Amino acid sequence: LSASLRIGGYWAAWDDAGSFYGRARVLENVKLPPQDKDSVCVLRGALMEFVDSGHTATVLYHNVRVLHQLFALDPPFCLSAALAQVAPLEDNQFEGWPPTASQAIVSLCSPQPLHAYFLPASTDDGRVDVVLESDSGIKIITEVAILKYFHSKYF
Repeated sequence: LSASLRIGGYWAAWDDAGSFYGRARVLENVKLPPQDKDSVCVLRGALMEFVDSGHTATVLYHNVRVLHQLFALDPPFCLSAALAQVAPLEDNQFEGWPPTASQAIVSLCSPQPLHAYFLPASTDDGRVDVVLESDSGIKIITEVAILKYFHSKYF
């Protein structure tokens, strides 16, 4: 593969993180630094999203293979999602999420099993909103909001 790949196209790509070929979607073609000092930057790879794990990586074209049609039929095993309609508190709106908020969510989410309820509308970028609930019926966003880490249109 020496030409650029179609943006949004699905391929089998080598995943260095897992050391295997995985299903990946092309996000953009990228120019990579020259292989020697006399060369110029050329399109030699693509930024790809591995649809079954959710991470992105730059993959060299020589590590991209045609994805067999049979494997292209399965939906992605990983979806881009976010807690439904939550935002950092007013004081943090330009700084993003404080580490304490992330730690609170992680502590509330583990080690218990959670149920994710997908809300009907998704965001403009394709992300879906979810509500996480424990087996005992506790909504994670309610608990974190009580701790005053963020606000939600539901409270």
